[in-house]
Amino acid sequence: MVEKTDEYIKALESELCASIEREQKLTKEDLSFRLFLLGKIKRTKLYKNIISDPDSKAGKVVRAPRSIYRLIKNPEVRRSLSQKKTVNPENHYLDPWMLDLEEREKIATFALSEGRKLALYFIEKPDSSTFRYRCYNTFLATQKSKKWQSVYFFKNELKTVEELLPKSSILVFGRQSGQEKLISKLVKSAHHNHIKVGLDIDDLVFDMQYLDIMLDTIGEKINRSYWLAYFASVQSISKQMDFFITTNNFLVEKLEKSYHKPCKVIRNSLNQAQIDASLVYLNTKPKNSTFTIGYFSGSPTHMKDFQVAEPEIIKFLKSHDDATLNVVGYMRFSKEAEKLIKKGKINFLPMVDFRKLQKLMSEVDVNLAPLLVNDFTNCKSELKFFEAALVETTTIASPSYTFSRSIKNGETGFLAESGEWYKTLEFLYQNPKESQKIAKAAKKYCLENYFGLNFLKEVETAYDRLSK
Repeated sequence: MVEKTDEYIKALESELCASIEREQKLTKEDLSFRLFLLGKIKRTKLYKNIISDPDSKAGKVVRAPRSIYRLIKNPEVRRSLSQKKTVNPENHYLDPWMLDLEEREKIATFALSEGRKLALYFIEKPDSSTFRYRCYNTFLATQKSKKWQSVYFFKNELKTVEELLPKSSILVFGRQSGQEKLISKLVKSAHHNHIKVGLDIDDLVFDMQYLDIMLDTIGEKINRSYWLAYFASVQSISKQMDFFITTNNFLVEKLEKSYHKPCKVIRNSLNQAQIDASLVYLNTKPKNSTFTIGYFSGSPTHMKDFQVAEPEIIKFLKSHDDATLNVVGYMRFSKEAEKLIKKGKINFLPMVDFRKLQKLMSEVDVNLAPLLVNDFTNCKSELKFFEAALVETTTIASPSYTFSRSIKNGETGFLAESGEWYKTLEFLYQNPKESQKIAKAAKKYCLENYFGLNFLKEVETAYDRLSK
């Protein structure tokens, strides 16, 4: 069960009650997760209203209360609340972006009624990676905007997209391929209504000239025919666009060189659920008896990235009996590393949802983000840095374009060239207090730059300029 300090519980209770008193509309994600975190509190009037009365004032602050009630009516959740026990959010996880179509339509309509502009996002289907960072997080951020509201819809909701399109200020396609005919139809409709269309792209996959460097980097040459078709599709879609949105200025330069069209940066970002979860896990961050290194690979396509630091990591693990490496996701290792796996020095953990990932990050002493630095990896975002920073875990990263611009070496994290990984790990091993100081500075920086007002301004600025 998740444990929290009384002060934190009271702060959450106060925040939620204040929001209801102001009749502030909360998203399903905001309310459901806070209810979980507040599960330790005695049965208050607030809880009774939300759980028993769908028409209560508390219930009305949620745009789609039925979705909340499906969650709250879970027998285990109700039993835990009635017994005054803490409810563990990990055991009752719902993808927060799976909002009812009706709810998203209402959000769009309400924004238009307030005189705000609509950024209409169209994507084939949701996922917990690209969609979450590129569509869902901007949707959440713009709920606090006085100028814009972005709302996302999927391929099976095309009718709604066509109805809202004439009322929108921009149409943005999320990263996708194989939808050329459908996208051409929507582009034609948008242009008929004098609406500009753009593609949100977060990887170097939009121009055939970059196919080989991508395949070489991720080690996917065996699937060349698949990627050839993928690149061709994205390139065909890109040629129809009026503008592009991407994650960093390195990608901006590549896009402008290929298509000579406006391009603006909206960085990958954090959302409130990640921050809430991170605070809980930070409050229960374990004091490891071992020195635990974390590598959050996600997929086996990062094998060449890991090889940049692997010899020095192996050397460090061999020279420290109390050092271990936790690998989350999939990874293929060298024969030398396999020996350490058999000895229990390298441990594997399965892929998890984005909230539980924060827990796993909180359980390690250092987070590794090695990259085979080239044009393809220079396009990658700094998300491994800012997500680890939320739980005050120090990051060592390769000096790629984004990492070298987000991490202040020795102040908010570390940048390591080949030959520097071992000595950096040794420094953190020998100086835990300095590591904690650096991790706290990283957290402060990331909350200021990848969440809240600064991030919202970045979104608004991009939309303002691209809609003209």
